[in-house]
Amino acid sequence: MTKQLIIGLAAEGPTDHRFLVNVIRRSFEDLAFLCHGNIEIMDIQNIYVQNAKFTDYLLEAATIAYHEHGVMVLCIHKDADAKTDQDIFINKIQPAMKTLE
Repeated sequence: MTKQLIIGLAAEGPTDHRFLVNVIRRSFEDLAFLCHGNIEIMDIQNIYVQNAKFTDYLLEAATIAYHEHGVMVLCIHKDADAKTDQDIFINKIQPAMKTLE
């Protein structure tokens, strides 16, 4: 029996969506080959959220993705806006993940 995987992408703008959809699809297709059984990767669902604080943005994106699109995996893109990605993890990703818990 083929299992379906519904993936969503929340990104900052349409350019991010156009570029990242193909990267995400290829990445998950590569992973699916490592799995037992058949996995069908459905069309990537673009999740658009109005500008908000990152934690609120993430919560709204997750809610929309799940309730409106049945998304099972939500990919989040956030520009680092710094020389390293450490700042974005410490100040945005980690607080948002704590909120989601």
